[in-house]
Amino acid sequence: MMPGTLIVISDLHMAAGRHDPFSEDAALVAFLDELGSRARCEPPARLVLLGDTLDFTLVEVDGRRIDPTVAGALARLDRIAAAHAPVFDALRRLAGAGVELHLVPGNHDLELLRPPVMARLRNLMALSDGAVRLHPWVLYLPGLAYLEHGQQHHDINRVPGLLRRAGPEPPLLAGTIYGEYLIAAADAVGAKLPIERTSMRSVAAATRQRPWLLPRAVAPTAHATHALVRSQLAARRAARVPPPAASATDPERHGVTLNLPPAVVADLERVSASTPARAVRRLASPRGDEPYMVGAARDVHRSLGGAHQSVPFYVLAHTHQADDRLLTANPAGPRYLNAGTWSRLAPASEQRRCYVEITREESTATARLAVWDP
Repeated sequence: MMPGTLIVISDLHMAAGRHDPFSEDAALVAFLDELGSRARCEPPARLVLLGDTLDFTLVEVDGRRIDPTVAGALARLDRIAAAHAPVFDALRRLAGAGVELHLVPGNHDLELLRPPVMARLRNLMALSDGAVRLHPWVLYLPGLAYLEHGQQHHDINRVPGLLRRAGPEPPLLAGTIYGEYLIAAADAVGAKLPIERTSMRSVAAATRQRPWLLPRAVAPTAHATHALVRSQLAARRAARVPPPAASATDPERHGVTLNLPPAVVADLERVSASTPARAVRRLASPRGDEPYMVGAARDVHRSLGGAHQSVPFYVLAHTHQADDRLLTANPAGPRYLNAGTWSRLAPASEQRRCYVEITREESTATARLAVWDP
């Protein structure tokens, strides 16, 4: 691989309207313009937007936040682009400066896997098809880095059959249904909470303060329960349908898609599979224990190592917690890195505006977790 720099940011959660958690437009534009200035005098650079760059689930159109249709996704994308036009302009300038843009969807922007939605995004950014490269699940750079958003390792946000999702309507995930229920329940009891303060605890507190409004929360609860059951039944049906032998779902084509051997792809699907035992372990882990995403990175490292495909850096996101730590006892061993989030969805104790920078020299590679401070 040629020398160069890889910059990773994740979980911007750019939305539009009352529940938009992203307000760092000016800082992000300055950051992107700085990358563009550096690119003109340094080796080739790449910017990886590692999932949940956009948040389709928090954009309300015609009174609805959840709409699985293509038309609904396009309407929400247009609203996001209008709300964050300076960021879209800065990304266009960055591509014009010669920086490769790589986009890995997360559980909040799965709509980008649908060709009409991705085409609209390129059009809104005034970029050609090759200027923004879409990676459905993993961006694997041999000998350097393995990158994915991470929702596949989170039981309530895992996308069944992720590599088969280009085209059909995206699944309604349990995590999405839960978030929608909390927003609807908070509104029903008159709390009108900002998205970063909407939680089961805050909704319960608002209900105790306004007990006469409790009957209004029945409808959101029933709707969420119905949607959750429907989505789980749909996921079970999808899992039982064998993929056509000659389609893009066969292991060889998956391997080509992810730049990995088919056996490794199959093992990655196995280690990221949601099981009741894993869900219980994640929920029961005491605060302060190793984050579950670190364990996921370690599982991925073992999978790649078994096929002699391991890399020094494993970059995952999704948790909104910036991190940089060793995966093994070897001080020179592989590392887990997480760029956290630039949005207000970060835990109160977390640093925002973080990014991961991986630099490849002729024979060595280094990585660091940094904070953008203009």
